[in-house]
Amino acid sequence: MKIPYFSVLLSFVLLVSSGLPSANGACDISTLTPCGSAFYNSQPPTPTCCSRLLDQQSCYCQYLKDPRYSGIINSPNGKSILRACKVPIPRC
Repeated sequence: MKIPYFSVLLSFVLLVSSGLPSANGACDISTLTPCGSAFYNSQPPTPTCCSRLLDQQSCYCQYLKDPRYSGIINSPNGKSILRACKVPIPRC
């Protein structure tokens, strides 16, 4: 069953706009907005997406502990995006 594109887009916008605070302010899931089409439409990640994933690498365990993000990041598609970007899959 395909999910309507607008629903997926709206879900992603809500997801990234909520942000995820950290003690040092460095973790901001909204910076991963360029990865939306890769996570939700199984498109290859863009160079910008890969760059942002690398920048946010230290935040993955924090994101994985948050139920709003864990299902997306820990999905088979999420892991394939990390591999495509040559970002190590976190072990938390």
